[in-house]
Amino acid sequence: VGPSGILSVYCGLKPGAMLEIPVGKTGGWRGQAAVVSSKRVGFSTVETNSESTSPQARKSSPGSPAPRGSDTLWRALFESCLDGILLADSAGAIYAANPAARRLLGRSEQEIIVAGFAGIAGTSDPQLSEAIRESTQTGALQGEFVLRRKDGVEIPVEISSVVLTDENGNAVTSVAFRDTTAHRDAEQALRRSEAMLARVQEVANLGSWELDFASGEAFWSEHRYRMFGVQPGEFRPTFEGFLALVHPEDRARVKTQVEKAVKGEPYRIEYRVILPDSSIRHIHAQSDVYFDADGMPVRLVGTSLDITERRRVEEALRESEEQLRRIIESTREGVWLIDRDAVTVYVNPQMAKMLGYSSEEMLGSAIYNYIFEEDQPICQRIFGELKQTGGQQIEFRYRRKDGSAIWA
Repeated sequence: VGPSGILSVYCGLKPGAMLEIPVGKTGGWRGQAAVVSSKRVGFSTVETNSESTSPQARKSSPGSPAPRGSDTLWRALFESCLDGILLADSAGAIYAANPAARRLLGRSEQEIIVAGFAGIAGTSDPQLSEAIRESTQTGALQGEFVLRRKDGVEIPVEISSVVLTDENGNAVTSVAFRDTTAHRDAEQALRRSEAMLARVQEVANLGSWELDFASGEAFWSEHRYRMFGVQPGEFRPTFEGFLALVHPEDRARVKTQVEKAVKGEPYRIEYRVILPDSSIRHIHAQSDVYFDADGMPVRLVGTSLDITERRRVEEALRESEEQLRRIIESTREGVWLIDRDAVTVYVNPQMAKMLGYSSEEMLGSAIYNYIFEEDQPICQRIFGELKQTGGQQIEFRYRRKDGSAIWA
């Protein structure tokens, strides 16, 4: 492109403007551009000799004489544009439709002209005709509408229109539109996916988050906000803001773990957070660090699992086990637990005392060590029956540490 560059040449021109510039190092090509709308510019080149090429770009505004070949350029742009284009007069009557428009609407050009904007507007979007008429006064229209094909199928479209001026000074409305069905379907699929993810996180009591190291800003899922007892929009999820919610006794450990993660170590941690109502929740978090091409950490992406209920159950179980242990150790009866291999896994002080041992001495030893040799076959048979029946009440003779016998 010439020294000024095509972008700097057409930037700021009004829709409908035409310009011609030299193209190529030798100037052996001539380029013509037409500003179709505020978002689109068409550009084409034709081979010519350097003598016939203008030394610098020539511009024309709507209503002024068009540069040479402009009719050909406009027709080429009109016919080859992938977006549908409809041309309408100052009264809003369609008088031309390009191939893309005919394909998208499933109608011939004559059928589109006869139907008019009212005939191609979707039943759920009858205001299209009025919007087009208003655009002839305001000069531009952009928005999302619904058009109806010949077969009755309605398609969502994005419309952009501008008012141009032909060589006779008459206003011409150019309406460009594109089918946004795929975009709409993708957005709907994304919304369904996000809704499903939110539901899964809610059911699993799981929150997701992402921390950007450069800005310090973080993204939190909706359930993570609820997990921490804060509201989106009211709480700014920066790393500092997150640390402020962490229990003071756990903050240093959390910060240290993040610093280790930046160096490549796995981020797996449990910590406590204090909610606005002063209640405490236990969180299990894990994440992965992403690095750029230079090996610098870019972001931390992870999940947070609310394990408060698990911790409550575990604590209740520990308290229950501790209470049971105190009961067993204080009872006057001997309690002896052995595994399926007849090895001692627990014996209370009373049982150990009966046999003349300490509890520590008996742990890990087989029950047969405390049975007289002549009684061991009977003991083995009884032990085998216990595996099948699950329990029996029997009296048996045991050998004490001093070699004496005791029945229990």
